[in-house]
Amino acid sequence: MLDTGLRSSEAVNLKWEHVNLMSGKLMVKEGKGAKDRNLWLDADNIDLLCVSVKILTGFHLSDSLL
Repeated sequence: MLDTGLRSSEAVNLKWEHVNLMSGKLMVKEGKGAKDRNLWLDADNIDLLCVSVKILTGFHLSDSLL
């Protein structure tokens, strides 16, 4: 996730509802300066997040959900 531009404090406050795996859009709520901003994930980071979901929840994301 280092290549997304996400700050460590933003990563700590990130919620799954702020991540859109289909578009690769990551919404940062109240980041630096209490401003919202959007970041974009590359395919490698999207794949890593999908694996994380599977490990954490035991749920396998199908292509239709991405």
